[in-house]
Amino acid sequence: MLRSIAGTHKVALQVREALLLRLRSYAESITACESSLSNTPDNPDLLYGRGLVRRAIGDEQGAQQDIAAAILRSKNIVAAFHGFGM
Repeated sequence: MLRSIAGTHKVALQVREALLLRLRSYAESITACESSLSNTPDNPDLLYGRGLVRRAIGDEQGAQQDIAAAILRSKNIVAAFHGFGM
């Protein structure tokens, strides 16, 4: 049960971060991504999401690093985010 709750919490955080990105709340979105990444630094969804935020705020070098790291961890991450319209 505890594992299920932890998994649900993780998904909720990822949805929150995606919504903040879609709402163009970039400062809040990057803070949320970095907070979650401190607990799960290899999470491809969070890395890719932070990369998109960095790109949106003009940090192309940071964006490329995060997106490349996300792709190394999940080969289908680009398609997954594209499916969400990002």
